[in-house]
Amino acid sequence: EDSQDPMQFNASQENSSDYQEEDDVQYIGCSDGETPGSSEGTPSFRWREVGEPTEHKWKCPFCHHEVPLLKRHLMSAHNLDEETAEQERRHAMNVNSRAKHARALKGCPLCSSKCQRIDHHLKRQHKMRPDSDEYKTLLKQAKVWRG
Repeated sequence: EDSQDPMQFNASQENSSDYQEEDDVQYIGCSDGETPGSSEGTPSFRWREVGEPTEHKWKCPFCHHEVPLLKRHLMSAHNLDEETAEQERRHAMNVNSRAKHARALKGCPLCSSKCQRIDHHLKRQHKMRPDSDEYKTLLKQAKVWRG
């Protein structure tokens, strides 16, 4: 019967070579560092079904809810078409990723300049060598700038 609910996971699709990844079923990467389909007897990957907890959550750019399936959330909660939802999802993923890896601004003890990479600043602007005692001391003296 082809009258299956399209939102339900179909186990026969798991091994299909022409299966396109949908929002309701996602590939979960290998936890042991192996590649999918390892020959160790147990598969090193599996599919995540709708409703199963996920480690990754993304912040919605419109309502600021944290959701595991951002594209689906954008389409259902904010009535975006699929193309626009995908663009917003990609943008949000970039913004979230950058925010997680952002460094605090530090003040340079020599010139009071504010920068994220005080180590690079000392090497480029003050021509210091990383192996010098003065460089190491200034790195320790640099404090997070609190504006």
